[in-house]
Amino acid sequence: MLTIRPYAETDEIFLCQMTRDAHEDFRNCRRKTLLLALWDGVPAGYLDARIAPNNCQIRVFVAAAFRRRGIGSALVREAERTCRAAGESVWWGYYYDRAAAGAFAETLRPDYTSSTAYMTYGGELLPENCLRTIRPYMPDDFLSCYWIWCNGHAELNRRLGFPAHLCQVHEPTEDIRREYDEDLIGGSFVTEAAGRVVGFGHIDDECLGSLAVDAAFRGQGFGSALAVHLTNEILRRGFPEAALYCEVGNDDARHIYEKIGYREQEVSHTVFRTVAG
Repeated sequence: MLTIRPYAETDEIFLCQMTRDAHEDFRNCRRKTLLLALWDGVPAGYLDARIAPNNCQIRVFVAAAFRRRGIGSALVREAERTCRAAGESVWWGYYYDRAAAGAFAETLRPDYTSSTAYMTYGGELLPENCLRTIRPYMPDDFLSCYWIWCNGHAELNRRLGFPAHLCQVHEPTEDIRREYDEDLIGGSFVTEAAGRVVGFGHIDDECLGSLAVDAAFRGQGFGSALAVHLTNEILRRGFPEAALYCEVGNDDARHIYEKIGYREQEVSHTVFRTVAG
């Protein structure tokens, strides 16, 4: 019998063991909203649903011994109930090139699927461009970084043929500002030119992400300078290698990453689906 309940601290050891055996990375799951699936009282999987305005990410994991029992589908339905309660109509999630995950994703009949390359760099510190000013992100940078990132992300999505609702840019809210300040201070950097912020990048542990440059300043080395600086910052913080995700088809960004030494390790796929009525 399947039951779904909120995560408790006593579940940690079971989930760590279950996900380690499956090579699933459980570290970044958000414990305060995590739901645990139990089959006859035994931990069998989990749902990590991160519901935010116009950005609902769900992550479903079911241990191999408990698959084909409807647990994954039940967790997706639970996530969609949460989306509906928040007034959201679309969610997204990702999976790697693994047969079980791909087969399950297809049963969900997603509206759209995109692909992302996971790339790593494990070399020495890289030479930095001293002509580019790069400094830590500060709260006063919020609006500049928000618009650089959102406009760049929407432009890329349009170019890659994403659905229209994924190519929209929304006005920032106070909640978004608070999330930026909570998540980005200490791990984000900006590059400047002509007295203003023209590029932005973020690191989360060993991962480089959210790198974007104002369209008017592209092709001038700002993206490369940020990528090098962020990679070095990861290595300086003691991680043996740096990693990132690059959208398949984002050839300009991939060229930068490969030029400084990143190499593809595997490909993941992101599915987008309209919440069932």
